[in-house]
Amino acid sequence: MSNLRATLASCVYFAALAAVGSLVLYIVMYESVYRYKLLDYTGLQLGVRRLHGLEATTPRGLLMCITDASVPLGASMMQEIRSLGNRDRIFVYHCMGELSTASQDLLRFLDHNIVVYDACADAVALGILSVRETHSYQSSFLKLLALLHAPVDHAIVLDAGNVLLADPALVRSTPGYADTGSLFFYDREVLESDYLLGRGHSHLRGRSTNLHELIASFDYNMFGIKPAKSQRLQASLAWNGQSSVEQDSSFIAVDKARNADVFPLLWHLLRDTRHRIDFSRREQELVWLAFELHRQPYFFSPWAATTMSQDDGMPQDVLCGGLGQHLPTDTDALFYVYARHLVDPYGNAVLPPRLLPYEVNARAAAMQSAASAFVAPRRTRNASAASEPLAADCLVSQGSIPLPSQVVAQIHRRAAAAFAIAHIQQREMRSQPGDAPRD
Repeated sequence: MSNLRATLASCVYFAALAAVGSLVLYIVMYESVYRYKLLDYTGLQLGVRRLHGLEATTPRGLLMCITDASVPLGASMMQEIRSLGNRDRIFVYHCMGELSTASQDLLRFLDHNIVVYDACADAVALGILSVRETHSYQSSFLKLLALLHAPVDHAIVLDAGNVLLADPALVRSTPGYADTGSLFFYDREVLESDYLLGRGHSHLRGRSTNLHELIASFDYNMFGIKPAKSQRLQASLAWNGQSSVEQDSSFIAVDKARNADVFPLLWHLLRDTRHRIDFSRREQELVWLAFELHRQPYFFSPWAATTMSQDDGMPQDVLCGGLGQHLPTDTDALFYVYARHLVDPYGNAVLPPRLLPYEVNARAAAMQSAASAFVAPRRTRNASAASEPLAADCLVSQGSIPLPSQVVAQIHRRAAAAFAIAHIQQREMRSQPGDAPRD
């Protein structure tokens, strides 16, 4: 018995030793070789077209990430997009089978002008990700992998939780997009000591932040560019230590053909740099910083983010709720609001729950009664909003007006569509073989 124990202990020891050795070898190889291997973006695009039998890229497209649990949310947004007059092809992305064949069939039944891609499986097939690495993209980072992958010239990335109030394609006709081939929106102003304003392990002295460290230590030579800070960066709240977040990543518009040189750098930020410097809350800062580091002109909407709020008894100058954006033009009107909490039948579920019809209806009634009532008027980004104690979740002392009735109506229409699709999905789930009915 003692010999058996000794043998088992030896096996465990040598297995652990082998695992440590393998890890050390991987780290050495990555730090000395792999991290300096730049993405061949042209090769990636050709590879995607070859995998899917495409002769050319699509001129204009809308990108969305959808899982089985977000089918009602995503499909209702597709219907909303069409109701606003947009006829662009919609590219639906998922990672390693997170969108089942049944869900894909339902989406195609509801809209014939869509294409579905498993970006992670394609990345493995094209040799830019290992199977092990794909797990970290089953999250908001899939949004950026989709942007890299999409065989589209003019791409707009949309978060399925947005409720749109105008055709998203209108951003392509704005002067900012015409000048730079890009259009981004601001996130809330938040003054906290993390992300862009985090200190991390900066070797710089004084009041340096993660953003300063990134700009100072980035390996520009790897991409054949010289370091230089744009005027926009130097004037930003983040650079001046007044906000720890900058970009709202729920809407990103990029002319990929015009800005193709940015994508190898974006991939490097996504796969390498974000693990070294914790400058971004998930994926949200990577796109504008890729443009900045590459010295590629980019454009932000001139207007600050707004916030919707329920009539919850708080003072009307304290708005806590979903983020919203105004049109990036001179027209004073809301463009979209993030209202997932008001329109998603499944909330933030990872997998679609199994619900009976009356349960779906009960959730719909509860959301109907939780509609927002107020919104902040259009304004420009400012440091005073960031310094408020509740700034991470609320907009304080920036004004308040009643939420326009047409916005409320659009939210209700979107919710109704989402719950109707949830009923269809639940019926399909109940009809699957081997699925026992619930009492």
